[in-house]
Order: sequence, then structure tokens, then C-alpha cells
Amino acid sequence: IVWETREEPPSNKINGASGVINGFVFLAAGSGNIAPTFRYDPNANTWSSDFATIPSARSAPAFGVIDNKLIVAGGEATNDDVFDNVYSFDPSG
Repeated sequence: IVWETREEPPSNKINGASGVINGFVFLAAGSGNIAPTFRYDPNANTWSSDFATIPSARSAPAFGVIDNKLIVAGGEATNDDVFDNVYSFDPSG
């Protein structure tokens, strides 16, 4: 077993949320970053960003996948405020 270099995401994300839904990796949120949500296709080794942006930038949220939705909860703002809200992202629309 070896590590293999893959395509880099279109934007850097630190301490964001990620999850696997229907074989794709989704990245959302991240430190000081309100960039769009990204989807990685491991079979094609490509990224796309044609997805909604999380309503507020946040770092270090709790996250998981439930019923094919990426759930992002809490996190920290760039000014050290703490979020107490929860967002659900459904890539199917």
C-alpha cells in the first residue's frame, strides 16, 4: 500500500468539513474561507465547485454525513466567536 498524489482542490481549506456522499468527497467551510463547496471525483481525479457556499465562514466545525447530506455544526469565526447553528448540505439539490 502506497500513498498516491491526487489533484489538489481549487482552493486551500484548513479545519473545514468533509464527507463522502455517493462516492464523492465534499469539502465545505474552513478557516476564514467562504469559498464554494467543492466535490472531488476520485475516479476522474477532478474537482468541481458548482455548489452552494456555506452561509458563513467557519473553522473547526463538527461535521458528518447523515442520509446523504453533509451536516456542519458549530465552529469558530475568524474573530474567535463561536457558532451555535447547524447547516445541512444536500448535493442532489
